[in-house]
Amino acid sequence: GGAFRKSAKWLFALLAMSVGSSLCVIVGLVSVSFRRAYFLAVEEADQNAGLDYSPELAQQAVNLAWKLYIFAPVCLIWIPLALLATWLDLPGKKGTVNYFTESLMHAANSMMLIMVCRYVILLTGDCRVSVRRLWTLRKNRAETDQLCMEAASAWTTGHDEWDEKVRELAGRGVTIRALLEFYQRLGTSKLMPHYCAKEHTTADVVRQAIIPMSRSSKWSNSALATVLMRGVETVPHQMVTHTWSNKFSNLIGAVVAHALGAPTYEEILPRLEGDEIHALRSELYWKDKLDDAYWICAFAVDQHASICDTVFPKDVDPVIKVTHPECQCGRSKYRSATSPTRPDGQSVQCEMNKFDDMIGFLSSLRPGFGQVIAVDKDFRLFQRAWCVAELYIAFALGMPQTMELMSARSLATHKSKLGHMRVEDMSSSDPTDKCLILDKIADKTKFNEGLRRMMVEERGLLQMWEEGNDIIAFLGGVAQRGDCHFEVDDACGGDMA
Repeated sequence: GGAFRKSAKWLFALLAMSVGSSLCVIVGLVSVSFRRAYFLAVEEADQNAGLDYSPELAQQAVNLAWKLYIFAPVCLIWIPLALLATWLDLPGKKGTVNYFTESLMHAANSMMLIMVCRYVILLTGDCRVSVRRLWTLRKNRAETDQLCMEAASAWTTGHDEWDEKVRELAGRGVTIRALLEFYQRLGTSKLMPHYCAKEHTTADVVRQAIIPMSRSSKWSNSALATVLMRGVETVPHQMVTHTWSNKFSNLIGAVVAHALGAPTYEEILPRLEGDEIHALRSELYWKDKLDDAYWICAFAVDQHASICDTVFPKDVDPVIKVTHPECQCGRSKYRSATSPTRPDGQSVQCEMNKFDDMIGFLSSLRPGFGQVIAVDKDFRLFQRAWCVAELYIAFALGMPQTMELMSARSLATHKSKLGHMRVEDMSSSDPTDKCLILDKIADKTKFNEGLRRMMVEERGLLQMWEEGNDIIAFLGGVAQRGDCHFEVDDACGGDMA
């Protein structure tokens, strides 16, 4: 008994010292919180001087101060509680109370670790990221809205209803975040359960996922971009030109590769599978690319007002070997010549005959609006009439154009074909589309010469891609060697602007 009392006295004294030390530490850290809050406030004022804060941002600033002044002691009080729970669980105590105190000790220790980590995050100022990000998003949205209003008043084709449809199409961008969420649903019981990334093309996904998912849209239209963006008009940063015969995974990979600044998307494809896609989303988030918006026809065009009820015998799923289903939505369809029409015979309500006007509108709407060319492995994109027309329009408007290839090997195989492109040799799913494009080209010889210049001449798409790929490969080699001493001219062939 005497030995136990002596041990208990020592333990009590140790506990008292620990609690006293903990309280001193808490007081000291609270003082640090006041000092840190002051410097954070000064830093915020310096970085955002002259900005007109909204009430929401002011409220977030108040929340930050509240956390640093009030919540910090609440976090740290768990330290003496954990010590108290440890003392209550002394060796030699028996009975049911021991189980209770042991559970209390574990809970208190766990909460102590969580709260201390939370407090450290508060001290680092990382909680301000949400404030700055909110301000940036609001500022960008305000600038975009202003540009929209200016462009809406300045841009016109002379036909009000036609212009209204063009503006509607232009607002159907879809973010990378929404694209990846959609892609993750493919292959699940909820959406196209038999989806296979190596087999299914964009056309397969349109018929068996995009059309069914957008059929019950509660928004003003049934474009999947509108559904994925929950009815919010989204002005895109880039327009993606692609062919529906390409694998759908390649399309998503090309978009992600562009966002990450990679010239090829072959290395992106494995990262779209399994748990790797979560790491990919994190990388896009930290590079502030997850909410970049792209205009992709398969998502932006309302398929229920165009092609959902038209299926050809060749439209067979490559996995289950069944013809694609016809949509039974019963909505009116608008082809290129469906009434009402303009004086030139083009349908006003059709969404597939306005790509050229929409590209022009978006290029005037958003400075830096560019074109991403998602090239398939076999380079079939350059044989499609609509794709080539989009390429040339963007080129003529001086838009930034970026080619995303599957690999450098695919370019080496098909490069020789690109210097002999003729618009007369292009194909389209609907013969009337090709006629529409050819009718708009007055001098086809001059057009074909422009195609050749765009593709293979100096500063053309191929040269720009090869130069960019060479620079990335060179910098990758520098990073692997750990050598930071190099000549820029050597990396760029002596011709870097």
